[in-house]
Amino acid sequence: MMSQKSNEMDLLARQSEDLTPVWATRVLRGATGDDQLVVTDVGVAVIGTGQMGRVLRLTPTYLSNRSTNIPASIIVKIASPFETSRATGRDSGIYEAEVVFYRDLASGLSVSVPRCHASVYENETGHFTLVFDDLSETTKVGDVLAGGTLEQARLALKELARMQASCWNAPALKANPMFADTSRLEALFNGYVTAAPPFIADLGEEMTAAKIALIERAMPAAPRWLAETPGPFVVQHGDYRLDNMLFGISAEAPPLTIVDWQTVRLGAPLVDAAYYLSGCLTVEERRANENALLREYHDTLREFGIRDYGWDRLWQDYRRASLYGLFMGVGAYSLVTKSERGKAIIGRSVSKRADHVLDLDGAEFLS
Repeated sequence: MMSQKSNEMDLLARQSEDLTPVWATRVLRGATGDDQLVVTDVGVAVIGTGQMGRVLRLTPTYLSNRSTNIPASIIVKIASPFETSRATGRDSGIYEAEVVFYRDLASGLSVSVPRCHASVYENETGHFTLVFDDLSETTKVGDVLAGGTLEQARLALKELARMQASCWNAPALKANPMFADTSRLEALFNGYVTAAPPFIADLGEEMTAAKIALIERAMPAAPRWLAETPGPFVVQHGDYRLDNMLFGISAEAPPLTIVDWQTVRLGAPLVDAAYYLSGCLTVEERRANENALLREYHDTLREFGIRDYGWDRLWQDYRRASLYGLFMGVGAYSLVTKSERGKAIIGRSVSKRADHVLDLDGAEFLS
């Protein structure tokens, strides 16, 4: 990661056209320590279907192969090219949050993330740039539309518990300026109050009457639900799902690497667990296995030293956390530019998450 602010701002890319050979040379010199490295050309390909940012794979052509550790490709993440999504990312603070996470927080957590070579944010515009190792040869990304396996769910919850135990009620986190200022998160949830009508107008045909009634009741209550969230607190990913997970397929890769930390915040531990289970398993698989999976998650917390968080409290917090996925799914629909895949993800996700709330009587926590 670059150490001087001026050098960091030299790496800010506002659009894919900024990812020139000169830009790539600067980044890769910092990443490899080879000051003689020169990139003469770059191939740029869009990967993924992120709603709030653009992720690209850069394939450099080098002047000469001077170093043995020069990468064949790197991953670059920049702000969305769509004004609606970009304005949301800037105003909600999620662009800045991800930069701060990689710059200041990731190394202190027990979680595997891609190695980050540059993390730059421009306050005035909200443009940002993150540069990572390309892990595509050693990992396989999850697919929330295809759905996950029970083994992936076990791994996701085990790694989640391990990370949470490393930051459980840590006082230093509450003192961090990014976490101390909750105004942006509160503004986001305030925006959810009016999110139900446009969602129902576009995707209501995919919902049962009970689900529509739940959405109409839940969304106006989103700010109060957030304000009344009880402790304990941990670092929360906020979008803990298969599409943000890289599963190791080679011996040198960790079993699970977590990406896309735009929604990182402090919050209740069961939010990420509930979000994963309601969105990444079929409704039938979740119903049949969630108790056992949560027991394993609880056992892992205890294994890593969290002994004062009992099962009954965990289950209560899990029921309350079921509402989070509903808030995020319905709320996100009104805030981002819709691709066909994005609409499919949101529509299917909200239907499953509504089932989750109904199964657990999570609406109890709206009153």
